[in-house]
Amino acid sequence: MDSFDVSSKLDGKKIKVSWDLKKGNAAVYAIQGRRPHMEDRFNIVNDLEHTNTSIFGVFDGHGGEFAAEFTEKTLFKSLMIQLLKASLEENSLNLTELMTQEMLNVDNQLLGITRSNMDISERKRIKQAGGFISFNGVWRVAGVLATSRAIGDYPLKDKNLVTAEPDVFTFDLNELKPQFIILATDGLWDCFSNQEAVDYIKDRLHEPHFGAKSLVLQAYYRGSLDNISVLVVNLMSDTFTNVDGQ
Repeated sequence: MDSFDVSSKLDGKKIKVSWDLKKGNAAVYAIQGRRPHMEDRFNIVNDLEHTNTSIFGVFDGHGGEFAAEFTEKTLFKSLMIQLLKASLEENSLNLTELMTQEMLNVDNQLLGITRSNMDISERKRIKQAGGFISFNGVWRVAGVLATSRAIGDYPLKDKNLVTAEPDVFTFDLNELKPQFIILATDGLWDCFSNQEAVDYIKDRLHEPHFGAKSLVLQAYYRGSLDNISVLVVNLMSDTFTNVDGQ
């Protein structure tokens, strides 16, 4: 994670509480917000060499940052290796199969680690939550997880409450002609609907972070209690190259 422009002090030491990164047509802004620790992670890979492919990711940890950090580093590395390998060997790739397989591989690696070293307080928290779904701002599996698909979460996987197999959607950007993409963690979606976020960014693409910073701060002002990370891919930017290289 790159530079920050907001800081606080604890025992006289400056503590990092915001992060930002901008690469080409993508920018991300993230803040720790009202949480005691920052558990979100993100990454941007623009136009991976030899592949004409870009990868964008935002990862929301809960109960600690280990799973988010492990997934960000491991998943991006494995995806880049497979894409480069296919390009150098001039092999065609089914991107849906690639995404699914690599996510499942990362999940298996992470579960192997957590099975042998699961935090006791986390076990207790999940056990107390039980196998149910409750509403706490958003619908949460076992009262904890705001999605039914996740990497890690060994206790929930052990009860078959969540799965790591992703939903993968593919779009032809030349047909849809979208202006931008928003990727964000729960800290935003707890306070903004999809349409509200789209409308907000639409008027702020001219900003240095393509509106990501403004959206993060607005979510904080609306009372978000979570870490907040927003990544915006500006498809109207001069730096954007479509799949045909045009």
